Amino acid sequence: MSIESRLNFEKVISTISSQFVGKINLDKVIDSSFQEMGNLSNADRVSLFLFNGDKSYLRNTHEWCANGINSQINILQKVSVDTISWWITQVERISFINLRDVSDLPKGSQIIRKFMDLQGIKSLLAFPVYVNVKLKGFVCFIKVLEKIQWKGKDFAILRIFAQILGDTIERLTAEEALQESQELLRATFEATADGIIAVDNNNAVTHLNERFIYMWRVPDDIIESKDFRKLLDHILNQLKDPENYLSKLETLEKTSKDAYDMIFFRDGRIFEQFSCPLVQDGQKVGRVWSFKDVTEHQHAEQELRRSETKFREAYERAEFFKDIFTHDMNNIFHNIMSSAELISILKENSENT
Repeated sequence: MSIESRLNFEKVISTISSQFVGKINLDKVIDSSFQEMGNLSNADRVSLFLFNGDKSYLRNTHEWCANGINSQINILQKVSVDTISWWITQVERISFINLRDVSDLPKGSQIIRKFMDLQGIKSLLAFPVYVNVKLKGFVCFIKVLEKIQWKGKDFAILRIFAQILGDTIERLTAEEALQESQELLRATFEATADGIIAVDNNNAVTHLNERFIYMWRVPDDIIESKDFRKLLDHILNQLKDPENYLSKLETLEKTSKDAYDMIFFRDGRIFEQFSCPLVQDGQKVGRVWSFKDVTEHQHAEQELRRSETKFREAYERAEFFKDIFTHDMNNIFHNIMSSAELISILKENSENT
């Protein structure tokens, strides 16, 4: 390949690649790149076929057609994997399909030949599209008006295009999964009844939820600053014993241990605090705190303890008066018995005289 040809080749590859970089609308990029690739390769039709989830069939997801060429996308929405089994075998064997004349297909390939004849295909160049090292589908360059043999730099460019397409689908699929995971985590983060904050090793607030802001009554300017030291000053001003809390915090920052504590406010509120290190790749990169408002629970426990004390005191007083009552009743009963015995003796003496 001459230097001029190589430079032109690299320019085409660079132009193709640039379309698939960054945050893109994949459908629009595929449609525009198919038009470019179709014109570059002199194809009449460019089609993308992708497997469904269980790979039982293929669906024609994208298509470009040259002027005057009939579209086939609407009738190719559920192509059985049995129909294109010859394609799969060829790709597994030599990594591409290059047919100058579909009518020259070997014996035993009648099904795939019929499939291509119905679309009016005379010549076909198809490359596999791999996502996560697994066959995801095929990108096909098709001639219907005449027969053609793709070769040389055109063949190389189209192969690289198929690779770029597979890499982009893989990247966007991973980004979509990551976004879904982040959205689920964010929803969980906001839905929890606890106030949560994460701080990195540079004392920058990386995450905090609305519950934390509400519980600690954090003003907007501190939230926007993302400065943990400013936030800490705001926190300390609300506590009964800020010096003790700050001392514990400074000790905790030097360790990678989990920690639990109770925080008492000047206004009577009580928080439970749990803290653990934030670790990435085996390295501590910050710390996460979780706060639960247990004011009502603690006050209820205190009231219960006071009620228990009052009950115990009442019970002990009752026991004391019960003993006095029992003692007095025993004395009365003893006096009655003694009087009865005395009356009985006096009566007996009276009868004898």
